[in-house]
Order: sequence, then structure tokens, then C-alpha cells
Amino acid sequence: MKSLRSYLVFSIIIFSIFLQGCTTVISAAGDKRDLSTQYDDEKIGFACTSDFSDIKGEFRASCNAYQGKVLVTGQAANQAIIDKVISTVKKIENVKAVYNKMTVGPNNTSSGIADDVEISAKVVATLLDTDGVSKLHTRIYTESGVVYLMGIVTQSAANIAIKVTKAIEGVKKVDTTLLTIQ
Repeated sequence: MKSLRSYLVFSIIIFSIFLQGCTTVISAAGDKRDLSTQYDDEKIGFACTSDFSDIKGEFRASCNAYQGKVLVTGQAANQAIIDKVISTVKKIENVKAVYNKMTVGPNNTSSGIADDVEISAKVVATLLDTDGVSKLHTRIYTESGVVYLMGIVTQSAANIAIKVTKAIEGVKKVDTTLLTIQ
């Protein structure tokens, strides 16, 4: 079991690096969303990336969609750029709600992004070893030490996931805005 866990953590880290800093861990198998919703959510994520190319100025933004609700994280040189990013996301097809978690300030460093990847990997590994919560029903994204939990879970599973995640070294906060309780 230990070697499987190590392999999974290693795979997650490598996968995240290939995504150039995105620390989203996606588990389509066992996802409680129907395939159409999963597809729409992935389409929203890709649309964000391409639509942001028209925005001028210094910024770094990431979108994570779950059930049409979009979490937007990152940094921008000023509020006007953040407003343009959020306005762009709201115009994307199938977006039901936008949660703006961007901040004004310098972009996250490559070291900061690596720390976020490590935190996400630790959360995934810990959830895999924790009874009462299924990693397959939870999506994890980390930005500047804030861990965003997304998914459709029971209240009991949510409580366990939150408690376990808060205990992980480097986690500054756990945000459950996109966690749906069944």
C-alpha cells in the first residue's frame, strides 16, 4: 500500500507540473456529476485559459469549474484587471456562478506554486488513507496555501475532509465554497 501511495503522490506531482502550476486533481471515475456536467466544467476551464489572452496587464488567473460554478484564483496588478477577468468568466457558456478569490499583488512565484502542488499532493494522499471520505468525490485545488475542496459529499465526509486537510502542514485555510452537501 505504501508503494501505491508513493506512486500516486509522485504521479500527481508530475501531472501538476505538466499543467504548469495548476494543482487541480481530477477524478472523473466515481465523480457524482454526470458526464455532461463534467464535460461542461472542463470546457469552462479551457475557455477561461483562451479567453484570458485578450486581457492586457500583469496577472495570473486560474479557473476551476464544478457544476457550472467557477472558482477564479490568482493575482493581478490591480483591481481593474481582476474585474476584466471576472467579467470574461461570467460570459463563458454554461457558467452559473463565479467565485472571485483573486487578489491584488504580485503573481505567485514558481516556489509558491511548487508549495501548492506539494500541499495538494499531501491532501490527496491523506484523503486516500482516511476512512469516511472518498477522494473520488472530492476535487482539490490549492492557491497560496489555501486549499479549495470541491465536490458532492455527505456532511460527515465533508467534516472529515475539512478536519484532515486543516491538519496538513502548509495549509493556511480550507475553503469549502464549492463543496456541495448531500
